[in-house]
Amino acid sequence: MTPKRVNRVNLNEITPQRLLHAARRRLVSIPERVDWATSGLRSSHFHNLDALRDKHKSETVVIIANGPSLADVDMKALQRVPTISMNRAYLSWQDWGFTPSYFVSINGLVLSQFSDDIALLPCTKFVDARSRAAYPVDDPELILLNTGSGLTDRFDVTGRKFSTGGTVTFVALQLAYILGFETAILIGLDHRFSSTVSPNQPSTRDSSPDRDHFRPDYFPPGVQWQGPDLVRSEVAYELARKAYEADGRRIIDATDGGACEVFTRQSLTSVLGL
Repeated sequence: MTPKRVNRVNLNEITPQRLLHAARRRLVSIPERVDWATSGLRSSHFHNLDALRDKHKSETVVIIANGPSLADVDMKALQRVPTISMNRAYLSWQDWGFTPSYFVSINGLVLSQFSDDIALLPCTKFVDARSRAAYPVDDPELILLNTGSGLTDRFDVTGRKFSTGGTVTFVALQLAYILGFETAILIGLDHRFSSTVSPNQPSTRDSSPDRDHFRPDYFPPGVQWQGPDLVRSEVAYELARKAYEADGRRIIDATDGGACEVFTRQSLTSVLGL
């Protein structure tokens, strides 16, 4: 399928409340960012990320998003493929029969509420530096990511200031680029949510099953989570697509029935030659 080009944002979705919330988040984070910028941790974790640059040059990676469609994927077929997993997907790693090559999470609510689980994951973990207080920063498998606070997103190829694009998948695409992967395959990128929670707004999960992720217990009752920002993420995905294509690389969306129209679509079996 020919990818859709994102040329504009629906201004009706850019409400004063969203702008105010974004500005407030940035103001509140200033003291923490100053502390991070002046700490020795910043340079050491930059060095650790640089050590991984182009480790997988010309290889293919599967980036595993967490939409409901992931429940229908034969994950055992990915046991010998480099993979990047994110957020609460580790709940199913044992069922998949393998530990993903890399893990990434940049959502503060996920990183604070599930820090005990994430800290013990047996793989290289990329975690937002803003949540570093909850993690053993001397863990050689932990790399803290410097995330930007700008009002616009950009695709970072330096590893010095990641834009989040409103979604951890955008960060995973930046990391895959830095790691040298030539092809990034997306699965589980359903890009649709049944929840009516406003973008970026915290909300407490009720007692109903989680229908927006591939497991009904992904975010269990009582857990805090944030509403998705699909508009911002589409704009960010377009930045990623352009960056990959400019370097002769490609992003393929192999999500079955996904609603994202930014990337070229192809089935997982065909793109991996399964």
